[in-house]
Amino acid sequence: GQIKINTSASAQLVITNTGKVPLHYSVTQTSEPNIKVLTIPGVVFPGLKMTLKVALLPSRYPQNITTSFQLKTQMFDLSIPVTVDIVDE
Repeated sequence: GQIKINTSASAQLVITNTGKVPLHYSVTQTSEPNIKVLTIPGVVFPGLKMTLKVALLPSRYPQNITTSFQLKTQMFDLSIPVTVDIVDE
C-alpha cells in the first residue's frame, strides 16, 4: 500500500491450520532493513489460527519497497511478498 514518509505501519496475515496435524512454523526476515517480521516461531494446532505480523519502520525518503519473506513449515516453504510505496507528505 501507500504510506507517507516518517510514518510507521503494520500489516497482519491470519493463517489457519486446516489440516489434521500440528503445523510447526518459522519465518525469515526480509532483506529490506525498513521491514521487520514480528512473528516468532511456533506451532498452530489443527483448527486453530495464528497471526503473522509485519512492521514498516519510518523512512525519511520516498521509495518503493518490494521484498518478501519465507514462512517455513515441515511440509512447505511459502514466499510472502511485501510491497509498499513510501510517498512525500
